Amino acid sequence: MTDTELKRQEAICEVAGVDDIGELSDGFHTFNSLYEQRMILFAALVKAYKDRAWKSYRHEDGEYCFGGGWFIVGIDTPEGGYTYHYENKYWDMFDCIDLPRGKHWDGHTDDDADTRLMSLEPEQRWIPWSSGKFPEESGTYTVTAYDGATKRVTYAKYQKRLKRWELTGARAYWRVLAWRPLPEPYKAERREE
Repeated sequence: MTDTELKRQEAICEVAGVDDIGELSDGFHTFNSLYEQRMILFAALVKAYKDRAWKSYRHEDGEYCFGGGWFIVGIDTPEGGYTYHYENKYWDMFDCIDLPRGKHWDGHTDDDADTRLMSLEPEQRWIPWSSGKFPEESGTYTVTAYDGATKRVTYAKYQKRLKRWELTGARAYWRVLAWRPLPEPYKAERREE
């Protein structure tokens, strides 16, 4: 923070009658409480997308975040990465992989939150057979099937008109316990030249 910025903050605090700029309020919330709520919401998002999230005490170049005492945490979204920095005391709040160095920062800003964070898709959950919910269209689905002793994840065709699952080969007699749509096929990222 520059001397000019520090003097500006001190002047604002003096006019507002607070000692800390974080205690400024809009009448409902202080800056500090809003930052804490943002941190908790991001920790919940990291937990929900644990397979896409990471954290590190160091930036990509190997330098400690802000010289130490801070870490970076990020989520890789379909639209690109999104990160925040937090003090080390909050490290355990973020349940994700610990990397020796942070990932590349592509220049994202606060303005990218709406496109990047909103591009995260919910994980497809298993829909139990017992729920009475079946696919809306005939087609191939991922299923958990059971032969009386073993459960296996496999593929099965669903016939909507007959409301029937069709397993083939050695698993033809297995019973479907749960289903979910097939995931989207892999698409290689195109790099712009």
